[in-house]
Amino acid sequence: MEDRIGGLPDSLLFHILSFLQTKDVVATCMLSKRWRHLWRLPSKLHFDDRSFPSVEFFVQFIDAALRLVRLNSVQMFVLKCERFSVLEVEVNVWVNALTNYKLTYLKLHFRRQLILLPSSFFIYNTVSVLKLTGFVLVNLSPVDLPSLKALHLKNVKFSNSKCIARLLSYCLHLEELVLKGLKVRFEFEHREDECARFEHLLFADVPAFLFPMEVFSNVQFIYLRQL
Repeated sequence: MEDRIGGLPDSLLFHILSFLQTKDVVATCMLSKRWRHLWRLPSKLHFDDRSFPSVEFFVQFIDAALRLVRLNSVQMFVLKCERFSVLEVEVNVWVNALTNYKLTYLKLHFRRQLILLPSSFFIYNTVSVLKLTGFVLVNLSPVDLPSLKALHLKNVKFSNSKCIARLLSYCLHLEELVLKGLKVRFEFEHREDECARFEHLLFADVPAFLFPMEVFSNVQFIYLRQL
């Protein structure tokens, strides 16, 4: 039988593989010599612990993938931990490795635990979409997110309300902001001059009373919720 898929150009094969989890990409590429080099050049790395029999295998697979793939090819990184609890030190190793990638999309999701992010995490010149679930954020310094246009924070614990204000003050080009299930200790009520103005924001799903409404004056759609 003629291998029509194998005859497709690499650019189209990469596009097809981008819809698969990284574990499935590796397995698929082993089926043909024509495909075997492709898994090292992914545009997207996608890891989901529900596809692995144990946390040990899950961690080992991610460690190996981050060592073997070519850094300059990866633009999207997705990590979902729904079943297992991963050691914080392992997560920090992965997070530090990601700084070598020129990512445009970064999603980290932890359902069963809260991970303390290193204070230097928020330095990504190229990331335009950042989605975090299940983290603790303390002493954010420094922050450099010049390309960020979409920020989603869910089930995130902040050391205090100033921490949120500091983070958002560096997100000057946000078009989409989603804040859900935040855990915050409020030390004071934010004044308008202490908060970032979202001049480019189109969509906001945020807790009520977290910020003065004046900072959302240019938003086209806003949904206010309880913390």
